[in-house]
Amino acid sequence: MVSSGSKPAVLVVDDSETDREIISIVCDALGCHVDLASDGLEALKLYNGKSYDLVLADYVMEPMNGIYVVSRIKEANPDAVCLIVTGFPNEDVRRFAHEGGVFDLITKPIQAQELKETLRLALNASQGATEKVSGIALSNRMDNCALLVGEGTEIRKIREQIAQSISSQKPLLIAGPGSTVKGEIARFIHRNGPQAGKRMVEVSCVAMEESALRYDLIAEGGAWCSLLRQAEGGTLVLDQILSLPLDVQKDLAAQFESISSKMQVLVLSDDLLEDALEEGRIDDEFYFKVTMDQIHLPPGIPLSN
Repeated sequence: MVSSGSKPAVLVVDDSETDREIISIVCDALGCHVDLASDGLEALKLYNGKSYDLVLADYVMEPMNGIYVVSRIKEANPDAVCLIVTGFPNEDVRRFAHEGGVFDLITKPIQAQELKETLRLALNASQGATEKVSGIALSNRMDNCALLVGEGTEIRKIREQIAQSISSQKPLLIAGPGSTVKGEIARFIHRNGPQAGKRMVEVSCVAMEESALRYDLIAEGGAWCSLLRQAEGGTLVLDQILSLPLDVQKDLAAQFESISSKMQVLVLSDDLLEDALEEGRIDDEFYFKVTMDQIHLPPGIPLSN
């Protein structure tokens, strides 16, 4: 089998050219390599020659429907992560999705934002963590961290999000008010994840001029500078990322697959990135790369000192 390198590989089979194009655009925005097929025969031929992280199959197709295509793929690889796309979510397709190990159903007409979130979750399922941290041990360590002690719903949700993300290879966004809180959570993740004991490089984007970012972080065109090299094997923390100039964001986005493969990347922001995207303060590709995994800290959360 041949893989597509560091980018997640996605196979899309749909007899609608319009739907193939929509799915392809969203996959591209998530940094995926996409192969397109217009029917099941073409899709199975592609699948037999490549390794894919994710498969999206339309339900209603000729000469074989999406259920048959996914069944064949699951026979070849029981761990394959598959989504079925359908404008007719009838009982047959829902039963198959439940019993056949389909990750989720995507209903037509396709909504780009909902599709993006489903793809993000499916890619997390297919690529997930590199090293499992004991759930009991991690919970005990959280109990010893004053910021993460409490019985409220918000605290429990944050603890769950940390447990799910602590060993992930993808960039992790920690967003919400309170720079001290976000920084402490970032340090907790570093100290208790796979990079524990390695170097943690913290970059205050708001405190650095563009010339310094270009000299110390990433040069024009994407060449790595001293801060990225120092963080290899450890953790890179990018604080206040909306202070990064757009062209620096673009160069980081283009390098994120390579960067994330060599270090853990934690991204901190006081502001909602969705608002910044609408206002043009964040590059589209950079936004999609840093929002794959997220921990949100709601205002007024009752965290201990």
